[in-house]
Amino acid sequence: MAFDGYVRVSSTRGRNGDSFISPDQQRKAITAYASAVGITIGAWHEDLDVSGGKVKRPGLDLAMSRCESGFSDGIVVAKMDRFARSLLGALELLKRLDAAGAEFISVGEQLDSRGPAGKMMQRLMLVFAEFELDRIKDTWRNSQEAAVARGIHISSAVPVGYKRNSERILEVDPKTARHVRRAFELAADGVHWKDVGAMLRDAGVSGAYGNQYWETRAVRLLISNPVYTGEARCGDFKNPTAHEAIVDRALFERASRARAVLSPRRDSTALLAGLIRCAGCQHVMKADHMTRVSGPRKGKRERIYRCRKEYAAGLCPAPASVAGWVIEPWVLKQFEELTDGMNVTTTELNDDTIYLRATLDDAIRQLDFYRDAPIEGVLSAEQYAAGLQFRQQAVNDAIEELSFAEQPSSAQSYNLVGFSMTDLDVVEQREILASVFDAVFVRQGRLPISERALMVERNQLPLTVPKRGRRLPLTSFPWPNVEG
Repeated sequence: MAFDGYVRVSSTRGRNGDSFISPDQQRKAITAYASAVGITIGAWHEDLDVSGGKVKRPGLDLAMSRCESGFSDGIVVAKMDRFARSLLGALELLKRLDAAGAEFISVGEQLDSRGPAGKMMQRLMLVFAEFELDRIKDTWRNSQEAAVARGIHISSAVPVGYKRNSERILEVDPKTARHVRRAFELAADGVHWKDVGAMLRDAGVSGAYGNQYWETRAVRLLISNPVYTGEARCGDFKNPTAHEAIVDRALFERASRARAVLSPRRDSTALLAGLIRCAGCQHVMKADHMTRVSGPRKGKRERIYRCRKEYAAGLCPAPASVAGWVIEPWVLKQFEELTDGMNVTTTELNDDTIYLRATLDDAIRQLDFYRDAPIEGVLSAEQYAAGLQFRQQAVNDAIEELSFAEQPSSAQSYNLVGFSMTDLDVVEQREILASVFDAVFVRQGRLPISERALMVERNQLPLTVPKRGRRLPLTSFPWPNVEG
């Protein structure tokens, strides 16, 4: 059997003594045990200067991935606290290994899940950990209910227009509250989201997370947040009179109703909508129209894709734009050259799947934010673990629901032998393109389209690509084969 050895040290700087187990000592303990019981260590993973309380650990993440993918039979550690700092921390990891049919060995505790005694001990650990997690969930839920009843807004970020007093109750911030109220008034009067955002930006108002560029989505979230009516909420718990309101309920309702009208409609005839991205910032480009001023089609309105330029993370350093009559035929040609003779199955993007994908994006956003939130002095380690488990479960539930909605019953299969995309409508063409390519990147410059555009096949997008609900730094696409 081939196992992965995992080594972790919280801090290697100036540490010694009995409490410090060096990476070499951990390796020796793991190697000696493996030799004694007749297993091999097929790969080693180290996390040096990494706390065991951290959720993200590159070495452990890779070891777990190898086990879940069937490349490894299990994980061996020198001591349990090298694997996880708490019983609850070990719970989720052990459950994942068990579900993957992988084993776990901790040399220091003589815990080896391959034998009946080790398997029984692991099962007991999981039972007690589940019991403790249920207890903490109940405590956390009761704490949430009590906090909301006291008027506490449970969030590490203070909403724009407010500040938090010593009792953690929101108080109106006179410097920004008047601009927030003005934003609601403009929205209620039918002013476009972009113009509302421009007002906030010109007034020097920063978002709850310090962003200075009020993109459309950020404005929509602000206008739809009932906190501005004086309401505190957390999950199912609400307190409608928790703090002083910035807007009354009537203004909030008018602005909220207006948002359905103000939201820009997606151009259903844009072939590359949602697929084409600016190489300068990696964000999805907007499908727009322009009137041609020269050539045989002078005076005709034609499609153009352009970068929005302004995002929550900053300004695009090299905003790109490209004419639809240039990029669309080129994309279709690349697609046909690549896929001739292939079978392609697409999933229909109906209202249910669009909603579920948005729900998943939101669940992932909340999980990522919670992981990065400053909790020192606010939550205990146990409370934090319970909150993390709750949000991870929301992500898992959303993935399951989306997977069910995207079953083959809602899919369409196409045989691309001698296939012509022109036989289909634009929506079908777009779905087929998205089943083969993740993105089409376009960069600035007066170059032939073959040098300005690049198609990225499925599952090849870099991790730096922004996605809905993900707060990522603004970075440019790493264009290949660029000299200098």
